[in-house]
Amino acid sequence: MRFHSGQNPSGQEAIVGGQNPNGPDSAIVQAAVSFTQICSGVAVTQAAKFVQRLKKAFVVPEKIVLNGVDDLGEEAAEALAKQYGIEIADALMKNGTIGPYSVMKKFTDKMGGAYQAHHIYEQAKIKRFMPGADPDKFPAVILTKEQHEEITRNLAKKTRDGIRTAEDQWAAYKEVYKDHPDWLEAIRPYFEKK
Repeated sequence: MRFHSGQNPSGQEAIVGGQNPNGPDSAIVQAAVSFTQICSGVAVTQAAKFVQRLKKAFVVPEKIVLNGVDDLGEEAAEALAKQYGIEIADALMKNGTIGPYSVMKKFTDKMGGAYQAHHIYEQAKIKRFMPGADPDKFPAVILTKEQHEEITRNLAKKTRDGIRTAEDQWAAYKEVYKDHPDWLEAIRPYFEKK
């Protein structure tokens, strides 16, 4: 996976916003230059690490699971989305990256609906079975509009009637998400008896 950065008149890749028109062809350097203009130091570091991790995940197949803001916070996600646009949303969708909804939504906010963040544990069900919990902190994935609509339809069909308890909801998720065991693992802790 390669993020496009633009070319200078000599045909070589240049640092976006940099002073050297024959700058290195390095996505990390390019990202760092542009991020430092709009982000905090923590966000710059997170973004740079995450871009490398995402690139590596396509070389050595790995599904990325973000574990809180230490991996990638909202500010870094927003900057990456601004920097790479639809390309990073597509890469995250193809990788199957799972992260907090608040972070994943930053990658889809300005995509015109082409890509959408999907609460794996649906927002309405979180409010019903876990009153007071913040749905923005729950696991989410990025889907295309079509994929999101299909999953939403399947969930609606399966949960329309008969969902009275969290156990019923978990059973419905196991059926609808049977082709996505990583999604089930991401939400399993919310259904385990404490």
